[in-house]
Amino acid sequence: MSRIAMGIALCFTLSACSSGGSTPPTQQAVTNSGPVSGNSAGAQINAIRARASLSGLTRNTTLDSAARAHASDMARNNFFAHEGSDGSSSSKRVTRAGYRWCTVGENISVGYSSRASSIESWRTSPGHYRNIVSNRAKEYGIANVGKYWVMLVAAKKC
Repeated sequence: MSRIAMGIALCFTLSACSSGGSTPPTQQAVTNSGPVSGNSAGAQINAIRARASLSGLTRNTTLDSAARAHASDMARNNFFAHEGSDGSSSSKRVTRAGYRWCTVGENISVGYSSRASSIESWRTSPGHYRNIVSNRAKEYGIANVGKYWVMLVAAKKC
């Protein structure tokens, strides 16, 4: 993969953790429009996307596997970061899992007692919300190990 492509992927991945900048007014209105619930992760995520007039994401088991691997790594090694204990980025972990991607975003959280509360926390965080409503994302994977939650959004074709 070229350095430019890796740089773009890294910027997209890290956008969920940024604390600076402001969310465009239209996204801010959607972000603050109230909690969204659903019977499944997909229902909750896709309800958030529907409010932003976007099509839904499809769950992908390979992305689930990559998310689970990172959640397990954080739980096993007692840390909380987008960088894995082996120095890997989310894009490297997704590639390692066998997903041929063109865009990848990662949301992580710690300490939430349920999938719904973790997704809700991402909805109210501008950087995490941007990943959920990325118009480039087509699929998602989500995993929980102990107190750690990881969600990946990605697409195979751009």
